[in-house]
Amino acid sequence: SSIKTIGYEAFVCCAALEEIDIPDSVTTIGPFAFAYCPEMKRATIGNNVTAIGEGAFEECRSLETVSLPESVKTIGDRAFKSCDIKYFVIPKNVQALGKNVFEGCASLVECFFDGSEAQWLKIDKGPYWYDSKTCEGYYTQGHLLWHDSVIVLLHAEYSWSLSEDQTAYIM
Repeated sequence: SSIKTIGYEAFVCCAALEEIDIPDSVTTIGPFAFAYCPEMKRATIGNNVTAIGEGAFEECRSLETVSLPESVKTIGDRAFKSCDIKYFVIPKNVQALGKNVFEGCASLVECFFDGSEAQWLKIDKGPYWYDSKTCEGYYTQGHLLWHDSVIVLLHAEYSWSLSEDQTAYIM
């Protein structure tokens, strides 16, 4: 396949679309490419995708499973807003995370970052992303866990506290 980009709103509002397998030839998923596909349950992203655009899967309310390859470097604003994702892995090569990536994902239990604390701290993150160095106040529906179990909280509705041994308590 020679398709390199899935363009702006390419499959927006495709009511019958239930799953997608994006081929390895694709490098960019454009803004709102699959937004408002109410029956989409699964998205497998090809191994050469580097950018997931703003709102790419926004309001795909049945979307439970998303597999991102290590090649992904950018995840745009609201990329997975109001999806039914329960577990999510952010690849270690991500360099930029937009704002409100998981806004309205009420089912999100855990979100794992597949890299080190040093890698996490280097990511250009939009507003509402917090880490153990900057966290105060009210946060998450879930949390980010590095492989060494350092916790990074996402923004949201629950208050939390960090103990001296770096254990997070969600209240």
